[in-house]
Amino acid sequence: MRQSHSKTPWDRLASFGPPVFDAYARLRFGPDPHGQTNGPPSNLSTDHAKVRTLCELLQAETGTPDDCYFAIWDGWPDTSKMVRRSPRVQIPHRAYYLLHGTLADFGPWSSYETGFNLASFVWPADHAWCIASDVDHDWAGISAGADTIEQLLHQSHLNITTADPAT
Repeated sequence: MRQSHSKTPWDRLASFGPPVFDAYARLRFGPDPHGQTNGPPSNLSTDHAKVRTLCELLQAETGTPDDCYFAIWDGWPDTSKMVRRSPRVQIPHRAYYLLHGTLADFGPWSSYETGFNLASFVWPADHAWCIASDVDHDWAGISAGADTIEQLLHQSHLNITTADPAT
C-alpha cells in the first residue's frame, strides 16, 4: 500500500486533495445550513449526478480526459470485487482503492462498482484539477486553477461556492 508523506493535515487532504492549486471551491450536495447559495438550487437528484455533471464541466479543463484516476474509500461495505482487487493508497486516517480510466468512467465506478458510493477523489493525469469528497462531508472540494474555479462559480447547474481549505 502506498502512503502519503505530506505534511498537509489529513482532513485537508481528504477534503480538497493536495495543496498545489491556485483556487478552491465546494460543490454543495444539499442546501447550505447557513443559507448561503451560489445560484439556484440544483435539480439534480443525487450526489452522483452532481459530481458527474461537475466532471463534465471539468472535462474541458484537462488535456488528459482519457487518463484519469479515481480513489474509492476502502470503508464502503458494498464495493465490488473488481474495486477490492485494485491497488491501495493511504493518507492518515483514510485508505483508498486506486482505479484508472477515462473521465467518462466516473459514472460506473462511483455507482455500480462502489454500491452507489461516491469516489473520494477524481483527478486527471495532467493534475489540472482535483475533486475530493470525504465521507464525513455533505459537499465535495474542488481544487483547480483560478480561471477554472471562476468558470465553475458562474455556471448555473450546480451549487458551487468558493472555499478556503485552511478553515
